[in-house]
Amino acid sequence: MIGRDYIAVVAEGHTPSVTNGLVDITPSFVVPVSALQGNAVFIAPAVGVNFNFPITFGGTYAVGDQIVVTVCSNDRSAQKWKKIYRHTVPSGGTALADIAAYFATKIQTDGLADAPYTAASAAAVTTVTAKNDDSKGIEGSGSTDSSAGTIVVGPAVGTISEGQPQDLIDKGIDPNDINLASYDTVRFDYSPEVPIGSVDAKTKRAREVYWYGTPGEGNAFATLINGL
Repeated sequence: MIGRDYIAVVAEGHTPSVTNGLVDITPSFVVPVSALQGNAVFIAPAVGVNFNFPITFGGTYAVGDQIVVTVCSNDRSAQKWKKIYRHTVPSGGTALADIAAYFATKIQTDGLADAPYTAASAAAVTTVTAKNDDSKGIEGSGSTDSSAGTIVVGPAVGTISEGQPQDLIDKGIDPNDINLASYDTVRFDYSPEVPIGSVDAKTKRAREVYWYGTPGEGNAFATLINGL
């Protein structure tokens, strides 16, 4: 099958229920109990914060010291993006703020092109930030051959966006069908007993469903599916 391997539906103001062996996932999407495979997962709404990590320079650097920073990310695909940035400390550039600014500029230049992250600096710290809030696939490392200069790369922190309007749009939901500020999300498996149509295909193949409902409805719906 070519295309999406999931179905995304919106069910604003709807409470799913089971009647005569049928589950009304949405008012227009009603399926037999036997078509649901359980393993439903409820995800509460969360405002995303792009994952980012700090690179902190310390100590005292001398002219000619070598510094290496590596940034990795799989935010765009399962294939990991890996980029190594090298810097030789020049005359007049030994200040920690200058070193942090150099790496921020270098990484940000990549960010303006293909890299899935950007960077900025403040004082002796360069902060590398993912371009989106959909995953936590960014990380970094650093090393130096300096006898007195140090580099510390912190862990990436952030919040994955869940149930926000842009998340629904990313899953293929028509923006005209989005009327709430946030949604509960329930993911579950669906094995159609007859071929069904979607954005890309008409198939009987089992698919994952992304159900977006009014906050407060998701946990009960996931419990309902898992209890079938």
